[in-house]
Amino acid sequence: TSFSRVSVEHLQKLIEEVNLSTGGHVLFSHYQQGLTEYLMIAVLQQVETVGLDGDLNVVASRYLDTSTFSCAARINLSEWRSNPNSKQYISFVKGKNGRKSSDYFSDFIGCQEGVDGPGETRTLLKAFTEYVEKEDLPEE
Repeated sequence: TSFSRVSVEHLQKLIEEVNLSTGGHVLFSHYQQGLTEYLMIAVLQQVETVGLDGDLNVVASRYLDTSTFSCAARINLSEWRSNPNSKQYISFVKGKNGRKSSDYFSDFIGCQEGVDGPGETRTLLKAFTEYVEKEDLPEE
């Protein structure tokens, strides 16, 4: 809890420095999947919508939109601890709020992009295509 509070105070200062007033809630999730330990940090926006109650009256409601993160990072704590030279222990989801938004979030996490995401995707697709051709798999 204290880590989350201190982190949110730091994030708030960074947001104020770049004059972003996007608002939202910050979600921290420390979890383990298999033998790997992760920390996920996400900025969630609150959305207003309308719905119907039991008597079919139109009512306003609010919810946290988990389908579109404005910014999120998943930190592979196990990789970070065991391989200090690794540049691939953080995964990002960048929002559509522009470069300033993702820059302040990267500053908040305290990292720089060390991997060329589009280049990695091209390499993966090339390897996949070569594998399919080599194995003579059906097109579908």
